[in-house]
Amino acid sequence: MTATAPLALLGGPPAITIPGPHFAWPLIEDRDVEAVTSQLMSAVSIAGRSGIVAELEDALAAFLGVRHTVTTCTGTAALHSMYAAAGIGPGDEVIVPALTFHATATPLFHLGARPVLADVDTHGQLDLNDAARRITARTKAIVAVHLWGLPENMDALTDFSSRHSLMLLEDGSHAHGAPGTGSRSAPSAAPRPSA
Repeated sequence: MTATAPLALLGGPPAITIPGPHFAWPLIEDRDVEAVTSQLMSAVSIAGRSGIVAELEDALAAFLGVRHTVTTCTGTAALHSMYAAAGIGPGDEVIVPALTFHATATPLFHLGARPVLADVDTHGQLDLNDAARRITARTKAIVAVHLWGLPENMDALTDFSSRHSLMLLEDGSHAHGAPGTGSRSAPSAAPRPSA
């Protein structure tokens, strides 16, 4: 193939000539098939905290070193639950990083709240100077988003939220087990539900 040849999808020669599939994700092992099949044979829905749901929540709590975990069907549902549990509602503003997945902000609309986008620095960390400029009388919380496994600077965010009397919430859906996420307790004025 030359630099001037059209792309394969436009009729040019394919760049990869080895038969596919070239990549399969997620990797599914026999034990995964057995576990799903076993669950399908016993029940599709699990009422309450029992069975495989309880096992998963207990394993997550042990892994994260916390007393309780609550699983949800999606990360968006987890964030919606976090905001609702934190009392975010109509007229409230929540500062979120401009570099995030849309689910960090969309549950706020459902609750009648307003996401306020703040810039991030060159490392993708929330720019606290920009966040400070966006605080109004309606600002109730700030969200740390540990995007793609890169933890935010929780010491700086905890100090910032305490100084400005804001709740510090965490969106850790991309960072389960990443060092530094949820590892420091927040001051009593700023409870931190995690999602």
